[in-house]
Amino acid sequence: MDPSVKQMLSGFEQGLTAHLERLGDSNEMLKKAMEAYRKLSEHAESSSDMMAFYAKPEVTALMKDLSALLVDLSKEKPARGVRTVPAASAAAAGYHLAYDQIPKENEKTRAVYRRIFEIEKNSENALVFTRAMAEEGLYLKMSLVPMLEKQQGLVENAEKLSLPAMMNYHGRMIEKVAASRSIAELEYCAGLESEVALYQNLWDTLLLNTTTTLLGNAIAGWLLTQSENERQEVENAYRFIAEFYGLDFDGLYSVPRLRDHFHRIVFASVKEKIAQQGIDTPDALLETFRSVLDECMKGREPVVMGPERNRTLLLWGIETNINDVEKAYRENFYRRL
Repeated sequence: MDPSVKQMLSGFEQGLTAHLERLGDSNEMLKKAMEAYRKLSEHAESSSDMMAFYAKPEVTALMKDLSALLVDLSKEKPARGVRTVPAASAAAAGYHLAYDQIPKENEKTRAVYRRIFEIEKNSENALVFTRAMAEEGLYLKMSLVPMLEKQQGLVENAEKLSLPAMMNYHGRMIEKVAASRSIAELEYCAGLESEVALYQNLWDTLLLNTTTTLLGNAIAGWLLTQSENERQEVENAYRFIAEFYGLDFDGLYSVPRLRDHFHRIVFASVKEKIAQQGIDTPDALLETFRSVLDECMKGREPVVMGPERNRTLLLWGIETNINDVEKAYRENFYRRL
């Protein structure tokens, strides 16, 4: 079970246990709450992670019902002969243990738990504590705030890996999580952003495969064998790019998206191997590529350049200059919403 989901369920369980001791197991409202908790637990066990759990429509309804039932149960009169209601500290004990495990850099998540501890101090017993937790939406916040902090790290990771479509996805998710007023709203937004990211990544991969990856693989092949077949591959790749995109060598590696991929991925993947050859910067590797291209094209017919309009690409039905594709990932789709 996902740790964040388990922690959320633990809060519900503690509240139900407190009500059980106060009302007894014959209370009909408590029986409904226990059944809702049981179904939630089953969904949690069958979900691969937190997002899969919250993506289930049944989970949204069950959490809403259970939160409402906990509030109503706190208004029920105690049954005769039941034990004393536990102290708020008993219900909050698990949160103290969890707090000690939260990394110090996750300050927003730690702040949620500090708020829980404030409620604990101001609650006369466990029932008041769990009711206040439900009314303030803290069970939801315990799941959403860690997700928010995790997304920020994923934005940074996507940037390092030269994945602008995923940078956009995680950035949008940060906005959506922060603004979500319910699991249902977050569920819808997460689904939409996932669909957008899926197709943007496919589109971005196609762009790379038909430009720098195509030429770079051909050049790498020639460097290994220097055979006529590999030389022909370099020529074919370059002629295709020049005609299809209207870009020469300098223009190709001046496109921000393609240059970033070359620096962060291509150079990073080979820099240790080529350092002994004195090639220690992306620009030095690019000069090697240029010299290979010059060698492979020596004595050949001039390359036919496609028109400048070929540098205008189509993404989500909107024309975008090849130099602006990263901006298009962030904006083009959303102009229609």
